[in-house]
Amino acid sequence: MNTLAENLSWMYELSLSIGNSLDLTANCESFVQTLMSRKNLSCASVWIKNAYLPDKTDDGWASLIYTCPAARAGEKQISVNHPIFSLLKGKDVLLVSPEEDTYSQLLVSEEEMTARELIIFALGDIGLLKLFSPAKIAEETIKQLKTLIHKFYISVEGCLAYQQTLKELAPRKEAEKKLLLYKFMVDSAHDAIFFKDLQSRYRIANQKTLDAFALSEAEVIDKNDYELMTEAEEAKKNVDDDQIVFKTGKSTEVSKHMTAADGSERWFQAIKVPQFDDKGRLMGIVGIARDITVQKLLEMELMKHRDHLQELVEEKTMELKQAQAQLIQSERLAAAVQIASEAAHEVKNPLAV
Repeated sequence: MNTLAENLSWMYELSLSIGNSLDLTANCESFVQTLMSRKNLSCASVWIKNAYLPDKTDDGWASLIYTCPAARAGEKQISVNHPIFSLLKGKDVLLVSPEEDTYSQLLVSEEEMTARELIIFALGDIGLLKLFSPAKIAEETIKQLKTLIHKFYISVEGCLAYQQTLKELAPRKEAEKKLLLYKFMVDSAHDAIFFKDLQSRYRIANQKTLDAFALSEAEVIDKNDYELMTEAEEAKKNVDDDQIVFKTGKSTEVSKHMTAADGSERWFQAIKVPQFDDKGRLMGIVGIARDITVQKLLEMELMKHRDHLQELVEEKTMELKQAQAQLIQSERLAAAVQIASEAAHEVKNPLAV
């Protein structure tokens, strides 16, 4: 009865030590240390073939994942053609005593290890668990261990799958970080920056673009200019400019006037650049538009003052011409009076010398 209770106790404790972490080394450490403690083992190690390790590329080798005691960790890699793998092939467990000829072939860094028995459990096809026991282990205990080690093998597969997932997600996460950085840079720009597809629909729009329309991102994305702009002629010009880029495959610079949804008016100097995919197919345009409203209003104000000045100049010129004409008329009249006066004097005094 005591033996049954003891067996249930150590099996339960070992079961609890399995799968406590998705980290491969930590998972092995938890199980192996508990196993060694409960079964009084002198050494244990976990080996995994590199073909199943996401961070390894040399598939012809297997790596030492964990060993206890750590001082026994000599060689960290062995060939998958090592006798330990060939002798274990097709078996769940291999038991070898020091008296057997194959015992020395199965050692890696354990030449000085004193043990009554070497037990090697297959971890599926991915690796093995190697145990050194100072005492011979009962056949019933081996059977019980096989059940627990199969669960341990499943947990190791889970750790490897998790590591593979992290490896596959790493480039995606890095791309997401870069995308967030690019988005921050684009949103922080002083110019309106956008991407439009071949139907002139806005697929990407930074904050300055949204401000130009006086609309939210949800109201702008996937819409074309006809759906966004209050003035049909302005929308038509935008779409026509897009078509020039689509047809020529070349960048173009344009000036445009926009009336936003809130009625505000703005002027922009924009460049539209064609975008191609990795196969050279046109996929849309990237546009960068600089708000030149202040400059445009100043130009209009200067033009207004220039026109007013021109009117003043023309008015003064007209006044000067009129004054000149009046002066000439006055001089002519004065001259005529003088001639008439002299003629009248001569009539009155014909013999005057």
